[in-house]
Amino acid sequence: MDVASPRFRAHGATIVAVSGDRPGDSRARQRAFGAIELPLLSDPDHAVALAYGAWRPAPGAAPEDGEPVHGTFLVGRDGRVRWVHVGDRPFADIDALLAELRSLEGSTARSGLTPTAE
Repeated sequence: MDVASPRFRAHGATIVAVSGDRPGDSRARQRAFGAIELPLLSDPDHAVALAYGAWRPAPGAAPEDGEPVHGTFLVGRDGRVRWVHVGDRPFADIDALLAELRSLEGSTARSGLTPTAE
């Protein structure tokens, strides 16, 4: 069980993972390495990675040729991206991410929005 998920849910957040693998490949990886405890969405054409800037294009190639990079995003219920971390490794500082979520709670409470992490 992911011990961080309840901490995010306590702030009204929903966590979703997006993989560049096809669904069958994701299922095979989960069988090999263990299932994750959150929804896993498939992005085999990399449309989500491209839209969110979590894609490293191959030098001199078409934009869709390249590889995905790790991205962590806080997205408000209004659909606006409120916080971003993109890099070669997953963002691992859960406490810093929770602090960002808390700061969004304060700023969005005044506007009537409730933040969510996706």
